[in-house]
Amino acid sequence: MLAAKRRINQLNPDIVVHTVATTLNPDNVLSLLAEYDIIVDATDNFDAKYLISDACIEYEKPMVYASISQFEGQVSVFNYYNRDTQQRGPCFRDLFETPPPPHLTKNCSEAGVLGVIPGLLGCFQANEVLKLILRAGEPLSGHLLSIDCLDNSFHLLNINKKTRDRPPAKTLSATTTFAWRDSDWLSPDILHDWIATQAPFQLVDVRDVSEHQQGSLGGRLIPLKDIIKRQEELDTTRRIVFYCKSGVRSKAALLAVRSVSQEAELYSLEGGIERYLAIYPDELYPVVS
Repeated sequence: MLAAKRRINQLNPDIVVHTVATTLNPDNVLSLLAEYDIIVDATDNFDAKYLISDACIEYEKPMVYASISQFEGQVSVFNYYNRDTQQRGPCFRDLFETPPPPHLTKNCSEAGVLGVIPGLLGCFQANEVLKLILRAGEPLSGHLLSIDCLDNSFHLLNINKKTRDRPPAKTLSATTTFAWRDSDWLSPDILHDWIATQAPFQLVDVRDVSEHQQGSLGGRLIPLKDIIKRQEELDTTRRIVFYCKSGVRSKAALLAVRSVSQEAELYSLEGGIERYLAIYPDELYPVVS
């Protein structure tokens, strides 16, 4: 974030850049977006996208959206008010009404992305922002531009407005997609202590089989993609700790299980197996096949 600010100021020292070092959440989103006229969604997770969209509806601000995955990308302008027709365009929920289950989605760090895709989609977003500021051309309101860099194809899809002119914000104060709490993280030190003292808990590796076979921290292997259909293997009478490579998939596993089992005491290993082994390098166990 600070590097981006420095680079922008190098390109144009007259631009004023404010950085906010905090995580977007239902409690701060309205205050963070209040003073800006155009909101650019450059996030890589559904939680933030729905929260930004609902906040833009609350404030009647346009949302310049982009989403990327592997070799593909999408861009659109949501909640745009057309002064000529005096009509507001579709919002993000008109395209995707509700978030998909966490265990069915991957962010950029999990799915991977071709290096040029973020820059390409970012340029399209910048172009839409300039069109909004200059009131020039036709913004991508009511349309989704889909780009596939493997075959260099561009497709412009129509988005129908399904909601009322000003649909109610759904996620600003209470939301199931933001069921995550900071207390859900379990530090490597606490996990190490639980293992050493044989505390009553279940350890679950949500990585893929090939990763697990290279070594693990122990526990049961249930890949993230199987976490719901194999939920009967989870002992919800005990504390459950999910872990993966970096903490991303274990967080998704926790949210997926929480969506079907509110009573379970669930944790995600903070920083994943990478951070744990950086502190306790001798505790990677080989897997015997």
